[in-house]
Amino acid sequence: MLAQLLSRVGQEVIRLYAATILDSVAVFPEGALSPCPGSFHPPHTGIARLALNAKVPVIPVGIDLDYRRVLSITPEIDGQVVPGRLYLRGRYAMTVGQPMWFHGSGQDRRLARSLADQIMWHIGELAHESAAVGPGGRCLSSR
Repeated sequence: MLAQLLSRVGQEVIRLYAATILDSVAVFPEGALSPCPGSFHPPHTGIARLALNAKVPVIPVGIDLDYRRVLSITPEIDGQVVPGRLYLRGRYAMTVGQPMWFHGSGQDRRLARSLADQIMWHIGELAHESAAVGPGGRCLSSR
């Protein structure tokens, strides 16, 4: 039930953002901090649906950070313990990729899944480039 509600809320947020995007918005398609260096959570499809509906590009960014500075937390929200993690202040490396344009309907679930996976693949490649540069470094990629 909660998942259905969040799905409907997410769809409404995507619809509103798609109608009002003026400059840019940062979206983290994993929905959470990556589990550990070099691995990633599966992406949510909202990134692809937003890009398709708003007819805007996705600019993938790979980020490498010092996982020793990640703090695990377990706050209680509405009576439920919700585990989470925070990155405390520290250096990180970012690699910015080339804009990715997509065409099609944001309502097409299969297309949104495929594009979200494609975007996440590029983010993963860029994150590996960032890891090679090391925390505190920056680079632009031709990918």
